Amino acid sequence: MRRYLQLRNQGSDSGQEVIKVSRFRLVLLFAYYAFLLIAYASYLPHFAVITVFPSWSWCILGWLFTISIPLKSWGKNLKLAFLLSLVVLLFTSEEIYAPVRWVMALGSKASEAPYMVSLNCAGGSVAAAQEAVDTKAEFIFLQESPSEAELIKIGKPQGYAVYWGVDGSILSKQSLSNVRLQKEMDYTSIKSDQIALTSIRLEPPIFRLDVWNPENWRVQRDRLIARRARFAEIIEVARSKGVPTFIAGDFNAAPTQTSSRRIANAWDIGDAHSLGWGGTAVNEFPFVRIDRIWRLDAKPDSIRTNQIKVRRTENSDHRMVLYYRD
Repeated sequence: MRRYLQLRNQGSDSGQEVIKVSRFRLVLLFAYYAFLLIAYASYLPHFAVITVFPSWSWCILGWLFTISIPLKSWGKNLKLAFLLSLVVLLFTSEEIYAPVRWVMALGSKASEAPYMVSLNCAGGSVAAAQEAVDTKAEFIFLQESPSEAELIKIGKPQGYAVYWGVDGSILSKQSLSNVRLQKEMDYTSIKSDQIALTSIRLEPPIFRLDVWNPENWRVQRDRLIARRARFAEIIEVARSKGVPTFIAGDFNAAPTQTSSRRIANAWDIGDAHSLGWGGTAVNEFPFVRIDRIWRLDAKPDSIRTNQIKVRRTENSDHRMVLYYRD
């Protein structure tokens, strides 16, 4: 009898330990997803080491916290992790809305030729630039652009005027008057009496997995602050009163790090008007939408019926962004 009571007490203590571990795992799970929500929703540069990756990637990693023995408990925790992931993604990720955008794309009717196209030419690939020219878009934004002579060779026969830059270039089918060209290493901007256009390629972030390293957090924070400051400077250069103003190109970061929602009178057209999957990098596995087209100094109503689509390319490591307007 005494032996039975001892075993019973041992079993009771063991059960209490299991309950404590289970509760701790649940607290850890809630804390993890709450941290993700704060990191992405706050838009603070201090979380750059986290936001440099898509939020869905961290949500999937969180599922590992649910691993437990017995498997019955694991299943319950995994369901909770799925639910918490959904909450985080609804507030921090545009990818979760991709199924709706795919359905919208099925019934979309866009004009044959896009109004604008943006493409990173993968180190100056003429073949990639030719893909953009073949779309017959009114305006083409190129990054990692081929040489001026190469662009004239492929663009002029198709009726394009070429505005070449060190990295970014702009091609225009539309006849522009009083054109002022300004270019630096990370952007090329033209202003005319009809339209203002800027092709941009921002400095890329550093992808590091040592999130436990304080030095990594400092480096990522400082680089994001510098990138946002530089982008703000380019926006001020690009703004032009009285004419439609667009910035397009390779932002080299997810929208969670450079969002138009945080900038006055700026609209990321693909944020609300993208059809299908909007990811552009890399071409074979387009997990992140780093190539984008923005409209400055416009009312939301002016782009409400516009559409952004993404197309796989044959000669670039990026996908092509196509902008259609009614």
